[in-house]
Amino acid sequence: DKETNTIVSNESLDILRIINSSFQDLAKNPKLDLFPGGDTAAELEALNTAVIYEGVNNAAYKCGFATKQKPYDLNFKQLFESLALLDERLATRRFLGDTPQPTWLDIRLFHTLVRFDPVYVVYFKTNAKFIANFPNLLGFMRDVFQWSEVSRSVNVKHIKMHYFTSHVALNTYGIIPGHNGPDRKSVV
Repeated sequence: DKETNTIVSNESLDILRIINSSFQDLAKNPKLDLFPGGDTAAELEALNTAVIYEGVNNAAYKCGFATKQKPYDLNFKQLFESLALLDERLATRRFLGDTPQPTWLDIRLFHTLVRFDPVYVVYFKTNAKFIANFPNLLGFMRDVFQWSEVSRSVNVKHIKMHYFTSHVALNTYGIIPGHNGPDRKSVV
């Protein structure tokens, strides 16, 4: 907040809610609401809590920042189970909430998935599969990316530069990735 010179929030979901509801006077499309109400709101919140936040977003980071093998293995397993569940869900709908346009949860998942293949597979040792190997997640990413407001926010070169130069000691602990490579048996 420039007027009070304080940080309002550093939690991505809080920031998304603030941007969605507090800046209509400045917005190019003030009627756009990323937070649908009713049953869809409850469905999205439950999916975020049960699968996306812990199972994808946090699990990927817990793999990347693991300092012991067992927590890495548990999060690796949870991550790929969650991705498989989401891939299955997206087989019957275009977006997570079966809405005509992306919602807050689609945006949240997209920004994790867009970093997955170019960064997380190597940097966070999440190498069992690429997102490109999940046909419905890949299609979902393409659908969300076509939304110009989203595509303008993606800079893969910057994403890679940030991750690969930010944490000097990230792999200090010798964590072994959970997959041995193409056509080889998983160790998990």
